[in-house]
Amino acid sequence: MDPQLISIVEKLKLVPELRPEVSALAHLYLTSPRNNKMAAKAILHLAECYRDAIILEYPQPRQSVGDYPIGSVHCLHDRHSFGLHRQELLRHLGIYAMTGGGKSVALDSVLQNLLRDGVPCIIFDWDGSHKHFLSRPEGRNLSFFSPGSKDFPLPFNPNKTSENFSVQQQLSYLNALYYSMTERHLPNETLNREGVRFLLLKLAQHLIQQGEIYFTFSQLRQLAAGDQVELSQRENEWRITLLNFLTRLTTGPLGQVFNSQAHLSPEKLLEGQSLIDLSGLIHPIEKADFIESFLFNLYECYLKQGQPIGSPQALRLVVVIEEIHHIGNSVLSVFFREMRKWGAGLIFTAQHPSLVDRQIRGNCFCSISQNLESPEDIETMGNTLLLKRNQLPYLGDEISYLSRIPAGSGLYIVKMQGRFTKPFCVHIQGLEEISEQMTDEALKRKMQIYFINSGIDLASLAEQSILANLQGQEVGEGEIFEHLSSAAKRLLTDVAQHPSSKLTDRYERLNFNADSAKKELIETGLIEPEVVPNGRAGIVLLRLTDKARELLVAVHQPIEEPPFGDSAEHEWAKRELAWYLDKALGWQHVRMEHVIGSDPGPKKIDYWSPPLPEGDRVDIHAEKNGKKVAFEIETGKSHFMKNILKCLKAGYDVVVSVATNAEVKAKIKKRVERLAEAGVKVESRVFVVHQGEAQDFAKGYLDVML
Repeated sequence: MDPQLISIVEKLKLVPELRPEVSALAHLYLTSPRNNKMAAKAILHLAECYRDAIILEYPQPRQSVGDYPIGSVHCLHDRHSFGLHRQELLRHLGIYAMTGGGKSVALDSVLQNLLRDGVPCIIFDWDGSHKHFLSRPEGRNLSFFSPGSKDFPLPFNPNKTSENFSVQQQLSYLNALYYSMTERHLPNETLNREGVRFLLLKLAQHLIQQGEIYFTFSQLRQLAAGDQVELSQRENEWRITLLNFLTRLTTGPLGQVFNSQAHLSPEKLLEGQSLIDLSGLIHPIEKADFIESFLFNLYECYLKQGQPIGSPQALRLVVVIEEIHHIGNSVLSVFFREMRKWGAGLIFTAQHPSLVDRQIRGNCFCSISQNLESPEDIETMGNTLLLKRNQLPYLGDEISYLSRIPAGSGLYIVKMQGRFTKPFCVHIQGLEEISEQMTDEALKRKMQIYFINSGIDLASLAEQSILANLQGQEVGEGEIFEHLSSAAKRLLTDVAQHPSSKLTDRYERLNFNADSAKKELIETGLIEPEVVPNGRAGIVLLRLTDKARELLVAVHQPIEEPPFGDSAEHEWAKRELAWYLDKALGWQHVRMEHVIGSDPGPKKIDYWSPPLPEGDRVDIHAEKNGKKVAFEIETGKSHFMKNILKCLKAGYDVVVSVATNAEVKAKIKKRVERLAEAGVKVESRVFVVHQGEAQDFAKGYLDVML
């Protein structure tokens, strides 16, 4: 038998339902020369029928079950339960997928088990996607922090060490801390980086000698700006770079976290289960600064100072880090290598496995991967999962599964270092929807008790703004506007007139770098930055606060933002798609927030339809060759089926539901399938796509079909 045909037979026999038929055809091929061509053709036909399937050898039930059920072993359909044992988390878990691929779904499945089992854990939530656990029964003991916010602060001073440290130990700790931070902020400036680190240690030593043992970055900045410490000519050349570096650590949300007089030590968080929402820290570098310094402080000042636990099988803490590829290797590799001694396990997610340190990626007990895009990531993950590269007719090679798994399908490829060591496929379902969300007020009451027990006064942590500095007097809106700098006034006006613009567009339109103006408006509580997921870094949009709207009305400044505006994520997706339909594809009457049944009329700024007082609206109305198409942007916060049905009832020829994440897409598709089963004609009329696919779908399918 041809070697490739043998490989196809062995691959297809992995599917229990196909095994009898494939075995019979192989037997016929080998025993009947007259019929071997027919048998070979039948085998190849079967391979063609299953060309899109993920076919991998899978573990038996005794090899796949665990203390923490995560999903189901999958081969064409779900077979039996798959789970991890508690002690296996001591050897770490890595989850990989492209944006929207389903990292959060897989992570949620693991977190649900950890929280239910009462395992102490610290969860670094990159974008706030795991806050829903606060409303679930298993999250009843979960403490919530949002660094940079006034309601759920996490005051943490990285410079503060253990009370038992000697001066020499403290300086050694600070040297390592400053090394990792300057390495990230000054990556290509070796001389400046070394000079800044030297100056930081010199200033820190001066403060320690003055009795300021627990100083902040603000104190270091004040000292660097003054003349209390004598500096050489060379050191003065480094001072400008140092001041720029310290400015990043003393302003904005991260500055509030790092420079508070209060300090919530990482050791305190080891006592329970904590969710740290990092969405309030805007830039990935700020999030990386916080995570890295927090882990370094946790390890050096607390774990390392204690005694390693006796049994290497006792899990006493789990640290969860999302988007780990943003974190520097100098701290992370040490933490990863040593944490098991203290009974700590690491769970992490990453969009780009090729950027994850090889030592970390290669030493996880369990690796889970969904769809990946870049060749580097696919190559790296293929090696990690030990996927085969031999090409088979129709079936392809195993490494191609990493690009062929439908994003958001709930299918993942798993590789363990024990029990069953071959790669296999699992199906992980998203958690059930929450019937009732915990209100912010209820969460505030819960955390107020936590802070009282921790001896921290929340009032002293309230954000300070320019208004608070005006002698505490009542200040009218007109006076507030007058106190703003001219740059801040121009930026505020631009936000009012262009609600959906990203920062680069604003800066280009204003013809100046408005970073300082942006900080001024944030500090005065007039704008709020919102990050919209868009690749690795995200897009930052600026939103007016209620205070800003009142101020602008008082000074007779028009506001173009409509009253029906939704979240930043929703508005960004809507604006980008509307622009593409109009400018790139040349569709007619592209309008946002269009009242169904009304005349599209002349478009206003940013594609807004003319304002009408009442009526059902569609997110985007567009026409192509006389055919009407409705696009509804779905973030999971609205009634998506109601939106689809209203568009069908209104007579739209095509309705496209655009999901901003994979979980929402999967939910909508399931409901649309039920609609079809109920007899509603949805074929060729209703389509569900991911936001990242919407433009290609419009160009490659709708533009041709219409």
